[in-house]
Amino acid sequence: MRRRVLCLFLLLAIAGPVAAQETPIPPPTGPVVFCGEQIAPTADTYALMFDGGAPEALTMDAAVEPACPVGTTHSFRVPAARFTVGQHTLAVRATNAYGTTDGPIYTVTVGIAPGPFSITAVIPPGA
Repeated sequence: MRRRVLCLFLLLAIAGPVAAQETPIPPPTGPVVFCGEQIAPTADTYALMFDGGAPEALTMDAAVEPACPVGTTHSFRVPAARFTVGQHTLAVRATNAYGTTDGPIYTVTVGIAPGPFSITAVIPPGA
């Protein structure tokens, strides 16, 4: 009996890690939506400053994302692949004929939850 139980636990120990290696962590999909408010006067164009990089052209959504909170005047999307694990900063630059204004920096922290813990064996006392 004890030998059968030990064999069963050995099989579980071998099967456990193999199963975990066959299940990759899925990459992020879809864009990340950002909601914001443009205070008057309105801007003619927008630029995104991602992680302190050079301003890049930013197109606001044609219609505000319905999931945004009340009071949101604009929404835009950033590909999820840009958000690697770690901390990222974003700021929006608004421009019209009279000048440019940089919005406040918004910080996004990306992490990965730990993988599942699998019990691979039970060793009774005195074994």
